[in-house]
Amino acid sequence: MKKKFASLIKEASVRKKSRIVLALDPDPNKIARDNMLEYLTSIIDAVNEDIIAVKLNMHVLLPLSNYEISKIVETAHRHDIAAIADIKLNDIPHTNQIVIYNLASMNFNAVIINPFIGFHALHETIDYANLEEMGIITLVFMSHKGAENTFGLKVGEKHLYDIFLEWSVKLDVDGIVVGATYPDIIKHCYNLANGKAIYSPGVVTQGGDPMVAIKHGVDYLIVGRSIIDANDPVRKSKELKEKTWNMLY
Repeated sequence: MKKKFASLIKEASVRKKSRIVLALDPDPNKIARDNMLEYLTSIIDAVNEDIIAVKLNMHVLLPLSNYEISKIVETAHRHDIAAIADIKLNDIPHTNQIVIYNLASMNFNAVIINPFIGFHALHETIDYANLEEMGIITLVFMSHKGAENTFGLKVGEKHLYDIFLEWSVKLDVDGIVVGATYPDIIKHCYNLANGKAIYSPGVVTQGGDPMVAIKHGVDYLIVGRSIIDANDPVRKSKELKEKTWNMLY
């Protein structure tokens, strides 16, 4: 049996002295589809010492073939870097199982899922993911402007994000996503997450402060455009890695 994803990431973080998850979200206006595979694998090769995981979303999963996606995941694994599929999975359990089966066939280590499907469907999906040895990270509060209009909705006496957090803790997921642009929500979730790792997108480009996010309880920073679009991605990733690690250790 593979090592549980939460342990895999934690060990990589300590070993590399890094809390950076690289979001591979290339701008299609800058990187042509035919050049994307070479571009992304070269980025991973270049910054591999500074990152603990890569996150692939629809920028990559839609235009590229299974073979090409597998090659990106293989490149990450060659550097002991985990691969996370960021599809915010949100469907009935049967469909979710098919998606997870296909992601596992491309050797992804974890998938991000939206708990909006409800506790029962989330439970069934996680049970299947465990069989496929696939880690689960749940979406508790997104980073974009307006996220409070949905994730912040009141359901009875509770906010929706509180319900998602409760389910995530009860079902023993590998981590939760809370946007860096909402530091008060990060702090609130940290106090109730029972030690679950918090992954935080929205730093730098979307305006989230990585230092504030960490001070409020974030374990891992999801960083994309500010690294991959930098004039010197290696310098940028190393600078961010050292700055955000040394503040606590």
